[in-house]
Amino acid sequence: MNFIKNIKSLKNKILYNLVFLCSAFPIWLIKFNIELTLNLIVILVITLLFFLHNYLYLHLYNKKKLYYLYLAFILTLGIDNSLSLFSDVIAPNFENIIKITNLYFFGLIVLILICTIISFLLVYLGSKGIIIALTFVLTLLVQTLFFSDKTLKNFPDFEIAQINNYNDKITIVLIMDQMAGLNSDASKNNNINNFDDYALGFSKKFNANIFTNIYSLCGKTDQSISKLLNFDTNDNCTKSNKKLISKKNNFFNEYVMLKNSFFDKFNSVSVFQNYFLDYCTNKKVYKCDQYNQFKKYEYIQNFKNNNLSKIFGAWKHHGSILANIKWKFLLYYNFIDSFEQSGGEKGSFVSLLENVEKDIKSNKYDLIFVHSLATHSPYGFDINCKYDGKKYANYRNLSDEKKIEGQNIDRYCSLNFLEKFFKRVLLNNEKKDIQFLILSDHGTRLTEHEDSYLKTFFVHKGKNKNFKKIDSRTTIQTVFSDIFKN
Repeated sequence: MNFIKNIKSLKNKILYNLVFLCSAFPIWLIKFNIELTLNLIVILVITLLFFLHNYLYLHLYNKKKLYYLYLAFILTLGIDNSLSLFSDVIAPNFENIIKITNLYFFGLIVLILICTIISFLLVYLGSKGIIIALTFVLTLLVQTLFFSDKTLKNFPDFEIAQINNYNDKITIVLIMDQMAGLNSDASKNNNINNFDDYALGFSKKFNANIFTNIYSLCGKTDQSISKLLNFDTNDNCTKSNKKLISKKNNFFNEYVMLKNSFFDKFNSVSVFQNYFLDYCTNKKVYKCDQYNQFKKYEYIQNFKNNNLSKIFGAWKHHGSILANIKWKFLLYYNFIDSFEQSGGEKGSFVSLLENVEKDIKSNKYDLIFVHSLATHSPYGFDINCKYDGKKYANYRNLSDEKKIEGQNIDRYCSLNFLEKFFKRVLLNNEKKDIQFLILSDHGTRLTEHEDSYLKTFFVHKGKNKNFKKIDSRTTIQTVFSDIFKN
């Protein structure tokens, strides 16, 4: 009798531990390129939690309601872990959810609902319910491990070897996402720095043309850029042209360019892009470098590129609700900084420019194209152009006045970094014919007014051109087309 009882107890404990192991399995350690030290730290933490899990077994097993509630909680986290409920379910519907409540609070409600349903299942079916729920979690785990696109293998990075391709005539295009233009809403409410005067001085220094009254035809990035790169000056912005751009069914990109008439004019293109839009399918692209928090960058001063930021950044990146809530808590209280969205791109912007400089020196490319989120909200630079994670974390709670302040600081710092970059590049490459454009795809979009939504930044330095301030009203699509279409 005792033997049968012991066998039954052993089966229950094995089942109990399988629930933990399947639910707590760190999928993101397998999917992402995490440093060995961080792997060991995560494994150690999970091991300690496993011992705690077994300690709780001794105190909960005979208290069936608490026992089932605890197992329901663990199984809920397992479902969340495998399905990436925050990034794959909640985030895509954020526009509807934020009308009701905070995304993280909504995520917490979702977890509670799932946990409640599983609790009733376990109470009603007992061990059979545990087996059913565990089988479901195990199936999700296997599917995510072997069939999910959330793996660095799906990243669009590549470099194609070239033979005898020397270029001393180089075009550099930098799209600074959401960078407000001159005389925009940001300029009209600037109590921090006189960005407009600084931008004019920048243009004079490099004998460039600067446009003081320039707009984008469209306020959305996908529409604005797809028109820009295909010399489309039609002001129809009701929806994206599906012949030019489309949604991309890939975890690492939201959109993909289907047609790129601008790239087609060059022989060899190097692209530095972000998660939003994939430019690298064009046949003229010989190098594709997408921002990726798992690469090694030199981050600017005060950016917390530490183990805690890396661990929670990777966990959050995989997309579970629990990971996002914990990440947000640590971010809010300034224990970590964000590698995602504009945070990581601000922190690594100087490093990106150094990589652009390497491509210039290589003479392999006649077009170097950059789309950066360094000027995009949430804002993160302080007045000394060091990183300030508190500003980034608290962005949604800021007044429009404070958001404008953040835009003014971030666009000033970004242009300051670009000034140092172009000083160095033009000095070290005097024999090369280098033209550059710095522009934005839309304005701050804090209000529906065109000076907020559509007012953009545009500076163009051509070969042997003098400084010119152009005040007439125009659009980035029109000017870009005039420069490159013929």
